[in-house]
Amino acid sequence: RDLGAWPDRSFDAVLAFGPFYHLIEPADRQLAAAEVHRVLRPEGLLLAAVQPRLSGLRGIVERAQFAPDHVVPRTLRRVADEGVFLNESPTGFQEGWYPTLDEVDELFTHSGLHKLAFESLRGLMAGREASFMALEEANPAAFAQAMVLLDATAALPSVLDLGDHAVWVGQAAAL
Repeated sequence: RDLGAWPDRSFDAVLAFGPFYHLIEPADRQLAAAEVHRVLRPEGLLLAAVQPRLSGLRGIVERAQFAPDHVVPRTLRRVADEGVFLNESPTGFQEGWYPTLDEVDELFTHSGLHKLAFESLRGLMAGREASFMALEEANPAAFAQAMVLLDATAALPSVLDLGDHAVWVGQAAAL
């Protein structure tokens, strides 16, 4: 949230692959996004990773099975309604923010960045990576076509929602 160690317009690019997952308070996310924008040079790029709401909810439902002390019914409801996970136990991953796609766009565009792309990192094969990679050897032609389709569908809202991790790419305005 505080990039005060660096002056304004210090970087051509900022990689935020993790911090936004853990900022459950809107004010903290807004501050972090504003700081990212502040340290970007004109036309600088932000690549920010998020775990969209439905992917996060799916993960928390799965966690309820193997760590039931971390997840109680109200936890699931809060993740579904607000995108906020608070662990009910003092052990394990403690909190997370799982935004809607619109919340991600709003956060970064409100901070002054222009969206260039928003795509799933794992795509429509999220959770099926082993069988997908086995396809490369079993049927190279089908694998090549599947790679084209994987890339072509990475920005679809349905794929973003359930494709696990996603990256939002934005750019600071030119001077």
